[in-house]
Order: sequence, then structure tokens, then C-alpha cells
Amino acid sequence: MRRLLLPLIVLAVVASPATVARAATGGLSLRPSRVEAEVHRGGLVPPVTVENTSDKPVVVTAQALEATADLSGQPVYDDSSAARRTGDALLRPSPRRFVLAPGARRHVRARVLTCPRQGRGTYAVLSFTASQRGAGATASIQSALRLTATLLLSYTAAPCLDGAISGLRGAQTGARRLSFFLRVRNDGELHQRVHAGLAIRHGARTIFRGPFPAENVLPASERELELVLPARLRAGRYTAVASTRLGPHASRRAWRFRLTGTNALPTPRLTLAPLHAAGLHHGERPEARATVRNAGTGPGAARVRLSIARLGSGLSLETRLVDVDRVKAGAEHDLAARFASPPEGAYQLSAELIVGRRVVETRRLNVEVAAPAGLANRLRDWISAHLLATLLALVIAAGLAATLVARRRRPAPVPAPPVPRDELAELRAQLERLEQRAEESA
Repeated sequence: MRRLLLPLIVLAVVASPATVARAATGGLSLRPSRVEAEVHRGGLVPPVTVENTSDKPVVVTAQALEATADLSGQPVYDDSSAARRTGDALLRPSPRRFVLAPGARRHVRARVLTCPRQGRGTYAVLSFTASQRGAGATASIQSALRLTATLLLSYTAAPCLDGAISGLRGAQTGARRLSFFLRVRNDGELHQRVHAGLAIRHGARTIFRGPFPAENVLPASERELELVLPARLRAGRYTAVASTRLGPHASRRAWRFRLTGTNALPTPRLTLAPLHAAGLHHGERPEARATVRNAGTGPGAARVRLSIARLGSGLSLETRLVDVDRVKAGAEHDLAARFASPPEGAYQLSAELIVGRRVVETRRLNVEVAAPAGLANRLRDWISAHLLATLLALVIAAGLAATLVARRRRPAPVPAPPVPRDELAELRAQLERLEQRAEESA
């Protein structure tokens, strides 16, 4: 049986005390449609009441989305996957998904997860999507509708402190020396002095505890703290656990690793070789060529971000991402990316080596996109690009030419003069033969 989908009904709720959307069999209502409240990080937003005014059960899903406003005051928001992830970091609705029977209602609250997003406030919407199906096993019509409640949240006067651990890794930084690196992000309004600790476990046993250096982290920034391990660990599998407190809550991060010897941790050390370029004539597609080298003791993976920009503008015209899945220790990996043909002018090619979401190295190359070269210039460029083969061809050609010239200059051989015939000796020989025959006949 062919399935028919009714169009999605999207209603933006702004100022009315209650909003009701009705489908063919009923509808859904929200009260209130706008929430203005003073909150703090970790606190709860006043409840929004969702009521099923239809005659069938509905499944409701709540989603927070960051919002702005247009000139008329209507909320403006995005419902893409990226916007949903941002909304999940702002507010956590509870319950997130529930079923409402006909005529039933449910209070939904949201917990504030972040510090202010705009000035001293956060502006968002709570989006409620409801779907219902007709009764019966052969029902084929599905209706869906969406309502949104606008949230205007102002924060208390006390400074908002927030943050979390954003990364933990280890590396062999010397002969039998291990270092652990803790990355901390400050999402609050003031700088925070981070006090973090590290525990290393071998199975169920904790074999090391120690603190990272206490350092300040500025708002809206990250900082990486290093702890040089004072202990010696034998070969085996371990788990490193870092913990700290930023703002009102604790943050933890675990990282598993394997040692191949005493404090021997296979560690990649990826670098970028200088950039090369090709296709730099007007009408051609410029190509940036890069090489990732691994000078470490273990395999590594990375991402290279290649871009082209007008020289001095700082604004990238085009960007390409190339993933390097695995580079063995002591090996290298070549990669290239082509860009759209640009007008003539000066440009800058850039390559960023990204390892674990960190840009560890950047290479840049200034190039000139010029008019197409003539035949003589193209021949010169080809010779420059194939210098070794050109020199070898010239040496061979010179050898062949020298051989031909030597053959032409060599004098022709002079024939030997004919040997004069001795007629008297021939006559004597004939007489001797005649005398011999006469004696034989006698």
C-alpha cells in the first residue's frame, strides 16, 4: 500500500500565552509559549506544559535550539544536525521523549548546561515535535507537527564558571621518559586556575597518582598541561585517568595505552615537508602537493587542511581536507589537492597538519598564477622539471655526434699496387712442365 505523508507543520511561537496546533484529528498545545527567567548554570528553566488535544496518542520529542530574532521579534533558529548538537550543549530537556494519551498533559523542564551565550543571557527555543498514526495495523497516514516555546534566559549577577577536560594523551618525550598532556577548556566568564590530577591503573590496581602543574586558563580558550611521569612502568597495558573541577562540576577523562618496554610508548611524530605547486598558468587548476613524514617510533594518523587564498588577504578562497589514515614509523605519505582555476595574480597555498584536532604544523607557499607560457617558455619549464633526463639526453646526443664526425674525418684506405708479373719465370715453369711430361711418355 502506498504511504502518504502529510506536510510538516512548523509553528513559531512568540507571545501568546498558549499555542495550539490542530491536525485532522486534533492537536497539541504549549503553555506558556514564551519563558523569561533568571537562571544559573546547572539550574532548571521553568516548566513548559505540553497537552495532547487530539483524540489519539502522540509521541512527543523535545529539542533545544539556539535562537536569535528578526526585526519583528520572531525567533530565528536552525534545525540542522549541527544546530541540534549545539542545542544539546545548551539545554537538556527532561523528559526528552514521551507519549501523551488523548487529553493528557506533561510538564517539561530543561537544565541549563552552559554559561551565557550572548552578553549576560542565552536565547533559545524548545522545539516539540509530535507524531501520531491512525489506529489499526493497516494505517498508512502519518501526521507530524511542531511547536516551539521561546526561552529568554538571563543569568544571575555571580560570575559563571564552566569548563571541562577536552583531551588526554601520552607520548614518549625522551629515552625512557613518558609525558602525559591534559587539555582543558574554559567556557566560563573568568580565568580559572586549574588543579588537575592523574592516576594510572594497571588492571584493578592504581600504581601512580600525581598532580598536573596548576595553571590559569583564560575564558573561551584551551590550555594543555604536561606531567612528566616520575615512575618507571614495565611493558603492559595501562589506563590513565585525569580529573579536575571547572566551575560547579567535576570533569574526568580516561585514556588507554600499551607500553612495549620499560616506559617505551610507541609515539608518532608527524611533520610536514615544504609545499610544492603545479598548474600555475591561467586556465589551469592549481595543485598543492604536500608530504607527511613520521619521525617517531609508532604509526600515526592525521588530517591535512590545504587551502588557497589571495596573497595578503587572509581569506581562504577554497579548502580541501585530506585524511592520512596511517603513516608507519620512519615512512612518509604524499598527498595533493587541486583547486578551481583562479584569475591571474599572487596567491598563497597553505597546508595545516592536524593531529588529534590540534594543528601541529603549518606550511605556506607564495605562488603566481600567470598567463599561459609560449612554446619556448614551456620547453624551458619542461627542461627545468626534467633536468636529469635532459642532461643524460644531451650527453648521449653529444657522444653520437662525436662518433659521426670522427667517422667522416677518417681517410679512406689506399688499395695496394698490383704486383708486377714475372713473365720469364712463368715461361721457365711451363718448359719444366713440358720436359716432365716428355720424360714420362718416353
